[in-house]
Amino acid sequence: MSKKSSPQLITAGLLVIAVLVAILIWKPMRNEVTVLSADLTARQTELATLQAELASLTGLESKIPTAEVEREKLLTLVPEGLNEDAVVKQLSAIAKTVGVALTSMSFSLQNAQTDGADTLSISANFTGYYNSLIPLLRALETSPRLFNVSSVGVQLGDVTESGYLMTFNVSLEAYYQ
Repeated sequence: MSKKSSPQLITAGLLVIAVLVAILIWKPMRNEVTVLSADLTARQTELATLQAELASLTGLESKIPTAEVEREKLLTLVPEGLNEDAVVKQLSAIAKTVGVALTSMSFSLQNAQTDGADTLSISANFTGYYNSLIPLLRALETSPRLFNVSSVGVQLGDVTESGYLMTFNVSLEAYYQ
């Protein structure tokens, strides 16, 4: 071999080694960096979503009353548990205050997945005179427990000295935690 071919041979050898390094090491690393970059982007998006949810929850937390009196008021409006017996007592007391009789009730649970609230559907029948209907509805609206009246039906009953005795079919919802 001549002296001129020796540096060319070394250069060619180094070039072959560089190509082998590029093929065996650099190319797989490049693919791994691409995968890790995509994973980082996905995690950053997830982090941004979680940070937005945290900000929303923090905003809601500031709206929750911290005073014990306000907390007790909320628990009265929307108590923990169904408390069907308390509902019967409350509706019976409301009926007595407006001068009607609570004649029957039925309960059913509503699916919380539809509107996000746990509700107890109540169908209650009251017997009284027509002029007692509006006070009954007002008493339900101002009750210590939160009631939502969804429908009212009125059936004409017997005629008495005081007027027509009527049956009020009231469908309402009571909320619970």
